[in-house]
Amino acid sequence: MKIRRSLVPMVTAYADTFTSPSGMKVLADLEAAYGGECYVKGDLYETLNRSFHRDLIERIKHMVSLSGLEVEEEEEENA
Repeated sequence: MKIRRSLVPMVTAYADTFTSPSGMKVLADLEAAYGGECYVKGDLYETLNRSFHRDLIERIKHMVSLSGLEVEEEEEENA
């Protein structure tokens, strides 16, 4: 898998933030607080709220997972 060159700065920022000792503690805390079950029977709004929080955690983990991947070669533009 390769990532676009334009994503490299953001992926690097996520990795720098969440792979540091403090960042790993923060991510573990977020997962403990918001990473569990989303569905709340009879409460659509709480279900959506929990789903939103879990999606944010998944975004962080995904961006960190992209660090170290090969960067796509840029295509030359034909003038």
